[in-house]
Amino acid sequence: MAKMPQEKHPPTEGSPPNGTGAFAPGNGVQDGDEAFCPAALRGISQRIMKDRWIESLSANLHGLLFQVRRAPSGKDLIACIGGTLASYFGFSPDNAPVDRDAFFRNVSPGDLPGVVRSFDEAMEKKSTWRCEFRLELPERRRFFVEGTASPTEEPEGSLLWHGFLADVTERKDLEERLKDQLELQEQIFATIPVPLVLKDHSSRFLQVNEAFADFVNKPREDILGKGPHEVFGPELAELVFREDREILRTGETKMDLERRVTDGHGRLMWLKSYKGPIRNSRGEIVGIVGGNMDISAVKDAEEALRESEARWKFALEGSGAGVWDLDVRTGDIFFSKQWKALLGYEDHEVRNSLEEWKRLIHPDDAEGTFRQIELTHEKNLDVCTAEFRMKRKNGEWAWILGMGKVVERDGDGKPLRVIGTHTDITERKNAEKIIFHQATHDALTDLANRSLFNDRLEMAMAEARRCGKKIGVTFLDLDNFKKVNDALGHSAGDMLLVSAAERMRRTLRDTDTLARIGGDEFAFLFPLVEDRAEVEAVAARILETLSAPFIIEGREFTISGSMGICLFPEDGGDAQTLMKRADMAMYEAKRAGKNTWRHWAGLPCSVNG
Repeated sequence: MAKMPQEKHPPTEGSPPNGTGAFAPGNGVQDGDEAFCPAALRGISQRIMKDRWIESLSANLHGLLFQVRRAPSGKDLIACIGGTLASYFGFSPDNAPVDRDAFFRNVSPGDLPGVVRSFDEAMEKKSTWRCEFRLELPERRRFFVEGTASPTEEPEGSLLWHGFLADVTERKDLEERLKDQLELQEQIFATIPVPLVLKDHSSRFLQVNEAFADFVNKPREDILGKGPHEVFGPELAELVFREDREILRTGETKMDLERRVTDGHGRLMWLKSYKGPIRNSRGEIVGIVGGNMDISAVKDAEEALRESEARWKFALEGSGAGVWDLDVRTGDIFFSKQWKALLGYEDHEVRNSLEEWKRLIHPDDAEGTFRQIELTHEKNLDVCTAEFRMKRKNGEWAWILGMGKVVERDGDGKPLRVIGTHTDITERKNAEKIIFHQATHDALTDLANRSLFNDRLEMAMAEARRCGKKIGVTFLDLDNFKKVNDALGHSAGDMLLVSAAERMRRTLRDTDTLARIGGDEFAFLFPLVEDRAEVEAVAARILETLSAPFIIEGREFTISGSMGICLFPEDGGDAQTLMKRADMAMYEAKRAGKNTWRHWAGLPCSVNG
């Protein structure tokens, strides 16, 4: 048997041998068999290598390698070289060549005319064919294919197109998603009502929205591709350009850039701007994105608020009032510096808490004040007013006028926020106290006057009725007082009245009342006594203390007193009756020789009086 000759240039694995192809000799597309000879053996070896290469290609290539030869009749014959898409283009498992109709049978009807037209043009012009089209396959909803084929001249002079069809569905899906995303971004960019811009690395405008075009009062087409100095006025342009350079240099985003500018319409406005770098997939800065917001209304409101606060501050500081602000939901409260200074504290010495306020309020005033606040809430009132005492830093008590107003309520009408003031009214309260004292006390002796005596008598009678007790009412007239006036004058008489009043006051209980009701006449109120004897005991002490000599302007005088006694309720059921009968009993004591007392009940007239 003859020895097989050695190949001089064997083909490498993975690449097709020379002369391979669907239309190559010995590939079943021409007649005749090759003789059994060394040359035939080389052909067999090449075909084996070709078949292995095609099998490997078909198994791994996600697409279709094909060849096209146009017959003299004009009919195109298409052969499959390999690839995973062969079945989609009419090829049977043995990859027998097919005609053009079978090749394009799954092309979408909407794309088919264009595909055929481009295919025919390439055949006629002997040029490269390129086309993208869709396939309609039962098992797949979307299938996009990109085809390309280039002609080569065969040895006999005919043309053979070598082509490739690639599955580009994923790429087309990605392109469509990208297109949708870009369109969405474009719509958002266009419809956002604040001026927005995109710039390149040289600060030229790549994209602007209508809001920005309106701001500069220029058509968009006159802005794109221009720099800041061609769009803005000189001052603003230079400022914007410097900011852009800084962002491009540092890569930092600039937020809350507030500036006052004049727009393209000549309107003066406040803008809040933000700018940041645009980076590519490698992190390199390729441009700038920026936005602007018209905050003129906010600035105007802030200015109005500052002016209002300044006016209120001036008014409050002038009035000396301190401000507080209470969040009812959380219990948090804010005290102004003036509020703390009102009580002598520095700002850091008083915590902003309700507990701090409760700690400073006078214990005797706390319950009533809190109840007043509760009633305001219960009655759904907007304003609450209360007077109470608060402790100053020096330990003194200051009278405070507290006023609060509900400024926010929830859906049920319950208060959420209350703002108010505290005003120091200590001087006013002291003045009121003095005025009240003057209105209810005798100017000479500082004893209760007739008005205060009557008020206390009414209250004592009400208390006696509740307790089932008695009240003693006694009138006293000083004996021999006229001698002092006649001897030394009214000034000395006044001194005697003051001294006598002080002596009598020292004989009484804290609950008793001594009043000067005119001239040298005095009235006594003894609430909640057991019987007549208890009143008589006090009367005896009073007369005894008056019997001691008085030294007036160096001279000694002796006086006494005549007293009339009544008991409630047996001697009278009302104040007027009691005082009238006590007065009558007093004059009876004078007629009896003075320096004694008489009971209304023991007088002859008491039976009918």
